[in-house]
Amino acid sequence: MTKIGILLLVAFAFLCSASSADDIAGALTGTLPLSGSPYLVTDDIYVLSESTLTIEPGVVLFFSGYTKFTVTNGATLLAIGTESDSIYFTGDSLYEWFGLKLDTSETVSILRYCVIEYSSDTGIICRRSSPEISHCMIRYCDDQSGPSQNFGYGITCGWQSNAIIRDNTIMSNWGLDGPIATSESDPIIENNLIVSNNSISGALGILVGFGSSPLIIGNTITQNRGTWSDVITAFGEDGLIVAGNTITGNHSRGSRSSAINCGQLDNAVIINNYIAFDTTEIARHVGLIHFFNSNNCLVQGNVIVNNHCEDSPIFGNEESIKNVIANNTIYGNTCVAITDTLPEGMFLGFNNIFWNNFPNRLGPNAYFTFSNFMGGFPGTGNTELDPLFRDADNGDFHLMSIACGDALNSPCIDSGSPDFSEDSLECSGGLGTIAADMGAYGGQIQLPCTYVIGDVNHNGSAAGTDVVYFVNYLKGGYPPAYFCDCSDIHAFFLEADLNASCDVNGLDVTYFVNYLKGIGPFMLHCLSCPPPG
Repeated sequence: MTKIGILLLVAFAFLCSASSADDIAGALTGTLPLSGSPYLVTDDIYVLSESTLTIEPGVVLFFSGYTKFTVTNGATLLAIGTESDSIYFTGDSLYEWFGLKLDTSETVSILRYCVIEYSSDTGIICRRSSPEISHCMIRYCDDQSGPSQNFGYGITCGWQSNAIIRDNTIMSNWGLDGPIATSESDPIIENNLIVSNNSISGALGILVGFGSSPLIIGNTITQNRGTWSDVITAFGEDGLIVAGNTITGNHSRGSRSSAINCGQLDNAVIINNYIAFDTTEIARHVGLIHFFNSNNCLVQGNVIVNNHCEDSPIFGNEESIKNVIANNTIYGNTCVAITDTLPEGMFLGFNNIFWNNFPNRLGPNAYFTFSNFMGGFPGTGNTELDPLFRDADNGDFHLMSIACGDALNSPCIDSGSPDFSEDSLECSGGLGTIAADMGAYGGQIQLPCTYVIGDVNHNGSAAGTDVVYFVNYLKGGYPPAYFCDCSDIHAFFLEADLNASCDVNGLDVTYFVNYLKGIGPFMLHCLSCPPPG
């Protein structure tokens, strides 16, 4: 049976169940038990301020008559399913409800192992709220006919909504601006699968609006389609981090169609991403990584291979200056140019590998040193020898090394800028022991440790809600929202270490409570990993 046939059977089974569902409407509190499921929502439902609604695993809510679910300011929603028993929020018939609206700023709602589907508006809208949304499926939503006129059709975070969006699947949705969108918010967007969505504009994957500095880490964004759409679009805020994402097989048609588009950004960090087999058409004056009025950004450790674009893999306008392009592998791309029309002083480029791109030429203002170019390019330390990738045909762009069992040594080992050294051989990373290697696996950097001590739920401040989050974690709940791997100690949850022990345990909770009551000392960070400033 085809996948479409299976989905239709599942939808039919749900609709049959809805015919015998209990009716619910209005204010809800307490527990929504599995014993009463399925539930038919016949009018808007909401959780009032200072109330908590707990939905048991396996519960199914059918929404009919263009209804919606709102969690008001000061209220809490705990919809915590299990891996084998999800909670369903679905339409009684296709596209006949308006999604979840989280409007609470004083509590932490949790959506875990939930399925949100068939909304004719954004699936989940967060306003002034910082929920945990994890292990959820958001699918088959279409925001074009909804009343909210939000940007983003899967999850939207706006107005200081620093949500944790982690380990979700956002698939087969349709609408404006992107599967995930942020505005004036700093969520953590981590390890999500964003697949097979269709965007009319904005972003195929993640739209970062003005005033937002999210952490976009470890996501897989693949097989999305759109018009006038970048895969990741970011505008106007310092400190954006895009790291360790896999961006493959996306297609866009229109004049704004980059893999990562940085607009009016300063100090953005774009590192260790894998960008492959993305295609654009009709697009002009864009690149796979595109800078627009952006300064002091770092593009490092990215593998950019086998893409098709109508301009260049890395492109910028004349207002973009002092950006660093280092240790990237750019291979097998078919583009009009590599760096045509780049303004003078746009970037400092070093330790990169440009190989097997077509056409193989650079623009007049390209400035690279200690880099490898097929066909050669003038500049201090530049080479044109075959870089000897381990297995480029099968996507392995590590450099060959005899010490790692390969037949030859790559000439790009120890050939990077002498200003950047490596002192150990790692077969999965840098291979040199003198200078940094050229290419994406040499000269690796760590993410900066950026956190607020005591901000266990990572919503921007330390408060009583963080104590609740912390206690739940120690009882087996979801871990603190942010961790950082310091160079001389193991990775741990920095925001939850409050007594400078460089560890996290119950003693930190006691320390935290006493501090909030005004009877204890100031919170103390781990000395090995201080917060910024």
